[in-house]
Amino acid sequence: MAILIPCLDELFAEFDTVAPDRDTASDGWVGDSAHADRTSDHNPDESGAVPIHDADSVDEVHAIDVDDTLRCDGDPSMEDCVQVILKRCRDGREHRLRYIIYERRIWEQSNDWREEYYSGSNAHDQHAHFSASYDTDHEASRAPWGLVEEFMALSGDDKKWIEQTIQKYVGDVVDRWDAEGDRVPENDPNPTMTVAAALFYIGSMTSWIRNCGGLPVESPPAAE
Repeated sequence: MAILIPCLDELFAEFDTVAPDRDTASDGWVGDSAHADRTSDHNPDESGAVPIHDADSVDEVHAIDVDDTLRCDGDPSMEDCVQVILKRCRDGREHRLRYIIYERRIWEQSNDWREEYYSGSNAHDQHAHFSASYDTDHEASRAPWGLVEEFMALSGDDKKWIEQTIQKYVGDVVDRWDAEGDRVPENDPNPTMTVAAALFYIGSMTSWIRNCGGLPVESPPAAE
């Protein structure tokens, strides 16, 4: 039974992280019967027709299609994601792809990642296609693809807010809490809140920042 190479499995996972509500109707990796009748990176490389054969004997697929309906409120769109990955390829930070196809355009490693018109029968206007390297090290790499870093990273202001909030609601007394975290020291900066509640608040606000793209309106947590 064929498997997907790890680097592309990681790319799928990164799309799921930046767009958790995305549509997956046009997702795909192992080729159907139409792919089996021609040479394609969607075919398993030991049992199907592929353009390159890698060094191992594992039956692997070297391409994925990712549905372009990301359902994000604002950024990112699939175009944004493709351009982030292309920039990394052009900058020499990414070496795991051979080409990308999206919206009647193709970018190939062999063409220095320049944009060209794609004349194939499938316009790739519902999904983006990513074909990966057959190099053993590149196949196996689960290094980040840059999408989380680009679209979910905390800004300097975000980090400052988190630091200030920790100081405001927890202060320097965390190490003096008992192991259960349910006894509040007399000198606690917010004596009505346990450490568990304070850290839950900070964690939830951090998640809000990462997923909603900015600092929330100041709203102190309710006392326990």
